[in-house]
Amino acid sequence: MKPLNQLKSFIFYKTLNTEIKRKKRTVKAINPDECQYFLILFDTDDEAATQAISNYSQTLKQDGKRVVLTGFTRRPDAQTEGKNFMVVTKEDVNWYGKPVLNEKTAQITNREWDCVLSLHTTPIPALDYFAATTSAATKAGFYHNNLTWLDILVDAGKGDFRKSLGYLLNILKTIKSRSYEPVI
Repeated sequence: MKPLNQLKSFIFYKTLNTEIKRKKRTVKAINPDECQYFLILFDTDDEAATQAISNYSQTLKQDGKRVVLTGFTRRPDAQTEGKNFMVVTKEDVNWYGKPVLNEKTAQITNREWDCVLSLHTTPIPALDYFAATTSAATKAGFYHNNLTWLDILVDAGKGDFRKSLGYLLNILKTIKSRSYEPVI
């Protein structure tokens, strides 16, 4: 990584962690079967992951869930029109990676989500910002950096993306959403 990119990354993650510490968030683990609104963040440059995520989102939609897919691309020549998901590009972020407020990014940040899934295996500041700052009861994803803003992390490693996604979904499905009365 070039020194300038290291500096940008340091500034971004330092600012993000400071911003998160100022916000109070109520964490309530919810089983995905009980969630209605999903935000799924992923790297569109990884075509196998994009296909697996698209298939998973279709099953969620068939179950009556509302799903917003948001991908990030680093390629300047990437096709962003005609996709069944929102594509965030370098034009939608400032010089160190934080998304600028525009019509596209406001659709993500101004909504309350039941579950946010951060399904990218490399640090992508724009997607990390969305995962960290959006209001959601449950936040889960793949480990790739010091992600203190996610509730549940799975190490995707260099293995099969579909298998790692399956592990994460199995962990989420074990969550029991119950309220317990205190024993006196």
